[in-house]
Amino acid sequence: MKILFLSFFFLINCFQKKIDFAIIHALTGSYAISVLPIVNAELLAIDDINKSGGILGYKVNPIIIDGKSDWSLFKKETEDLFQKKDIKAVIGCFASACRKEVLPIYEKYNKLLIYPAQYEGIEESNNILYSGSVPNQQLTPAIKWANDNLGKTFFIVSSDSLYQRVSNEIIKNVIKVVDGKLLGEEYLLTDSTDTDKIAEKIFKLNPSVVINNTIPITNNALITSLTKYNVLPNKSKMLLFKIAETEIVKLDKKESLIGSFAVANYFQSLEIKENLEFIKKYKAKYGEQTTISDPMISAYSGILLWAEAVKQAGTFDTDVVRKNLYGLSLSSPAGMYYIDANSLNLWNEVYIGKLNKDLQFDIIWKSEKPVKPVSYPRFKSKKEWNDFSQNYFKENGNFWTRKVQPK
Repeated sequence: MKILFLSFFFLINCFQKKIDFAIIHALTGSYAISVLPIVNAELLAIDDINKSGGILGYKVNPIIIDGKSDWSLFKKETEDLFQKKDIKAVIGCFASACRKEVLPIYEKYNKLLIYPAQYEGIEESNNILYSGSVPNQQLTPAIKWANDNLGKTFFIVSSDSLYQRVSNEIIKNVIKVVDGKLLGEEYLLTDSTDTDKIAEKIFKLNPSVVINNTIPITNNALITSLTKYNVLPNKSKMLLFKIAETEIVKLDKKESLIGSFAVANYFQSLEIKENLEFIKKYKAKYGEQTTISDPMISAYSGILLWAEAVKQAGTFDTDVVRKNLYGLSLSSPAGMYYIDANSLNLWNEVYIGKLNKDLQFDIIWKSEKPVKPVSYPRFKSKKEWNDFSQNYFKENGNFWTRKVQPK
């Protein structure tokens, strides 16, 4: 009888109808170090959905595409995908420059993109579920906390892309508001390893806090240089914004970051029931030595939020699903997620952690409650922010990130 039941279940599973769901990420190139663990979390979410019976009687069939850290390729692959297949939704991109490139295609075909990374705001689209955070859910509370607890002098080291330019504008405003002092601000091109001069400058200026707003591919060189010039681990405190546990473990001088601080909407060390259950499930699938980070949880939860909205809508139609996304809530490994009633951004808990010798973050501060997303910080008008964004785009020859100039 047991064999017959299993055979029957297997047949049902094989012949269950399927819907296509796309995963479009940079599986190779500069951003792969950050993105590959995120894809694992996305596939786990799809597994969970399918194991629970699928959505509206359909299994979710993941179609995985490598954008190769090339935003023009992301654009081409997305256009081709929508022309050739009936894709119900997509999760993808990591860099804001990528999201900006593909957004017009989602609006053209009225498709939904789940975007799992923290981003700069300055954008609201009905075709993107922003399951990451906006600056007031990370940058603002972190700078205020650092000014009160670490010291009042700051130095910004940053990659040169849209997210960093906007977020640094916000950081500088917060430093001014809390009566801190910015001692310097330096930008690095994508893939740059020329970091010794910046490290030497930071050593001489001796800020209380080094704000690290670089992408992970640049971090290895930067942390090595800061160690070489004795800025880390003891001379200055480092505040991390764009590098998580999954990337820290791969650094050459990772021990130099012990005692550094990070702000996120999730840390693996979070001791709540939902997170402990998720860690157990994730490690059972991908291995005990694996590490989990904030954007992985945003990706995992973003897919589950979409699935719940589809179930409530009773259809995969984008317009109907969108209406069911507004105000939707989910108990996640990071705590409670709420999609805002007026935008497709999430209310997020905010955590500040201190890196310990096990390369995990001890949580030393958290917000009293989930923080409402603010897409357009109020110290500039919406028009001024949009102009800021477009001016950066035009100054870079119609690119959303600073390009290495040909020799």
